Amino acid sequence: MSMPVTITMFAIAFIFWPTESWPFDRTEITKISQDVMNEQTISMDVLKKSFSPNKFTLRKGVPVKWVINVRELNECNEAIVIPQYGLEIKLQPGEQIIEFTPTESGMVPWSCWMGMIPGTFIVIDDDESKR
Repeated sequence: MSMPVTITMFAIAFIFWPTESWPFDRTEITKISQDVMNEQTISMDVLKKSFSPNKFTLRKGVPVKWVINVRELNECNEAIVIPQYGLEIKLQPGEQIIEFTPTESGMVPWSCWMGMIPGTFIVIDDDESKR
């Protein structure tokens, strides 16, 4: 069977498949959409001389889960400080999740504890993200 025929057969099967026996639940899709609106997850790698990425746009008032994957730990990057939020995050090899909620819009600088490896959160009002 050629690829176009297979795709066509799949499309026809999907169209005529009874919705009550679909392999997913529509309420589950709604829940996922609501989670995306009620939470924001960002991911970053910690490397020897950088954070990747080091700039994130966040929505004000929406809780953040910051997944930090420490790949290369050294004396400089062993802690991240976010003075505006009063946070100092001690890093360990592997993955860590930091949770916080940005309460004001604007630029929020952060860096390694020595200030040599910088990063930035750009916090926008939630209505700006809907434009």
